[in-house]
Amino acid sequence: GLEFPVVILADINHGMGGGAENVGYCDKYGFIIRNKAARSSIWKDMVSEQRDLTFEEEKRLLYVAMTRAREKLILSVCSVTRVQKGSYLDILSAVMPLSKIQNEDTAIKFKDYQIPVTHSHDIIVPDPLNNSEEDKSEVVKNAMTTDLNIEPLPTEEINVPDLSINLNNIQIGSVMHRFLQIWNFEQMSIENTIKYVLNESYTIEIKMHGLLKTLAKNFLNSDIFRQIKSADKFKRELPFYIELHGKNERRKIDLLIFKDSNISLFDYKLSSEIKDEYIDQMDLYEKALLKKYSCNNINKNLVHIPDVIIKNIN
Repeated sequence: GLEFPVVILADINHGMGGGAENVGYCDKYGFIIRNKAARSSIWKDMVSEQRDLTFEEEKRLLYVAMTRAREKLILSVCSVTRVQKGSYLDILSAVMPLSKIQNEDTAIKFKDYQIPVTHSHDIIVPDPLNNSEEDKSEVVKNAMTTDLNIEPLPTEEINVPDLSINLNNIQIGSVMHRFLQIWNFEQMSIENTIKYVLNESYTIEIKMHGLLKTLAKNFLNSDIFRQIKSADKFKRELPFYIELHGKNERRKIDLLIFKDSNISLFDYKLSSEIKDEYIDQMDLYEKALLKKYSCNNINKNLVHIPDVIIKNIN
């Protein structure tokens, strides 16, 4: 417990789900396959048992999640959705009327979004050791704190924290690889592709946005792009299996360009250094390509990104 300063539990209206499965298991009956055309008390018994077990596990997970917070525990509830049975909100509603929420006019501005604020009133914090109905009101009075009934701050007083992160080289390289994997090599699609890749990787690092723009600009001015435009065909992220040390291992080739029975092989690297391991890797790629394709020549190249500087290692 107490692992993080702030913990957010989002969408706690959502239920446990399940019920649509056709195969199940329980200790009493073993594995069961359901025939939808038939009714079975055995299937109902198993579903009931599994639901009880799942509910207990959900309660345990909820407890673990809530006790991770050192300073703030934020429970996110949808005010227009009914409480689903077995949801975290359903579990908590037994001790706190969290479903009684009121909409406020206040909104928190974050990036390009206006996030509406809801506020729960009359929070009850019962004493787990005291089950007496007549003593509940006194327990609630003693348990109330200003933190539980704090009013939302006006929008202008809320300072949105800087969520930018410093990516390490492996993460930067992965984001750049992903951009080059899905970008259609068109000038007009650069910005949209960057946004997609950054959203996909949950990255709002401003510097990363700039690096991807630089990468795209350099790529369009590179010899690689000129080869792609005149190629017979090209392939990106080509997967293959090859036997290494008695085992089949899966690898991927970043870019292949086919032209007049010749293959140009390109591998993107964040490092500008030509390392022995890179050369071994390219030799492995060449070996796999010679097994798959008939060609006159394979031209092996390392590409330093985001500068898109090509280093031939033939």
